[in-house]
Amino acid sequence: MRRGGGGSSRDRHRPSTVLTMREWLMTSSVGPPQAPTTRAERQFQLALHLLAAYFAVQAVLYFVEVFAGTPDSRPYAVNSFSKDVLFGALSLVAAADVRHRGGLVTFVLVGHLAIVGALAAVCLAGDTSATFPPPRWLADALGMDLAEGLRLPAWLAAAGAVTAWMAWLQRRARRTA
Repeated sequence: MRRGGGGSSRDRHRPSTVLTMREWLMTSSVGPPQAPTTRAERQFQLALHLLAAYFAVQAVLYFVEVFAGTPDSRPYAVNSFSKDVLFGALSLVAAADVRHRGGLVTFVLVGHLAIVGALAAVCLAGDTSATFPPPRWLADALGMDLAEGLRLPAWLAAAGAVTAWMAWLQRRARRTA
């Protein structure tokens, strides 16, 4: 066995075919050099980083809700935690290379459109009473509380606004690329 770390010298100089996650995220397609990112792409990238942070905060809040919330909110909180982890991961991967991976945001948009559609259906049905969101413990800690009948319409408005904003930024970045 060789002193200094094993392996033959041939192995030490052979390029590795295994990429780290960071290397994979930063790679782009093979081809001619790409033009510098446009202002719209940089804004889209910043928005994706902000959304990833937002989804991370949401995931933490839902995770806490699993243990600190009421038993009837537990299944909802578990699913919401998983959704926000996925949305955050997709946003981060897309932000690493908006020109080549910005299309991943489409999956986040489809998920948000499903949320907006379901919330709209519930609101149109007229039964907007809900104890969740926000988590009861968070509403108490922040000293804010929406009436039960306003929680779902407010959630619908917020989800609709975020979805429209993401779609607009994605479209704008694609047009300028």
